[in-house]
Amino acid sequence: SEYIADAIHTGDVVAGYWDNPNPWNQVKGAEKILNVVGNHDCWKSYKVWSETDIPYDATAEDAYKKILAPFINGWNVVQPSGVNDKASENWCACYYYKDYPKSKVRLIVLDCIHDRDGGAQVRWFEKVLQDAVDKGLTVICAEHYFAQTGLASVDSGFSTNPYVYGCYEPNKPQIECLRDIFFTCVDKFIDNGGAFVCWLSGHDHEDYIGLVCGHERQLQILVGKAGEKDIYIHEDRTPGTVNQDLFNLVTVNPSKHLLVIQRIGCNVGPQMRSKNIFCFDYLSRNIVVKE
Repeated sequence: SEYIADAIHTGDVVAGYWDNPNPWNQVKGAEKILNVVGNHDCWKSYKVWSETDIPYDATAEDAYKKILAPFINGWNVVQPSGVNDKASENWCACYYYKDYPKSKVRLIVLDCIHDRDGGAQVRWFEKVLQDAVDKGLTVICAEHYFAQTGLASVDSGFSTNPYVYGCYEPNKPQIECLRDIFFTCVDKFIDNGGAFVCWLSGHDHEDYIGLVCGHERQLQILVGKAGEKDIYIHEDRTPGTVNQDLFNLVTVNPSKHLLVIQRIGCNVGPQMRSKNIFCFDYLSRNIVVKE
């Protein structure tokens, strides 16, 4: 663990819906884990989701105060100016970034739930990306949803159940998604000489690795649910065994422009394909190792 810089959770930390307890309060050391706001973190009850036309009734301020505020001061991250100013457009913004000087990597975390006006977060994202170019930093991004335009599968044991819900189908518009403007911003970052690694996401409870449709220079990695088996999980997740847990160990090597994903815990998919390691050259966009 001395070689692991950080841990990050890609959203939906609550046990079901907003009105359930925050499990972070029950897990030793969880206050050190960087967090992303997910859709379940913003539904205040099941009835809001199932019986109304309101997509999310927890505001950015609500989510910030419950999911981020109790812990973020210990993460050593950079938040947008105005996050503590009620008059600012960035008041209680659930997005931030963190730099890792030794490896010259910048991790940018976005809030895909409360970004609906194309305003403050997009402008902040563009500024942070340009700053990364100016400083020669390699960028990796994290947020909860997958791309609005869908994902084109990359041949990997990690993508064990493609299109089971039609969620990743190329060029099929998604309702719950990160808006396309953010991928356009990354394209501009790459065109300006920036090195982009990938998007780290969650949401669908299952593993998937794909290239963003219409933005094929961008890889998106969805990680499976780090919890017990439910109707959205197709792997054998036996409580009390090693495969109950599920984590990806993410390594970025800018000197060799490599992304390495290693599975910790459940590493066999429903089709008995192994999920051990995925190594990707993010400049040439070639798979180096998949097993």
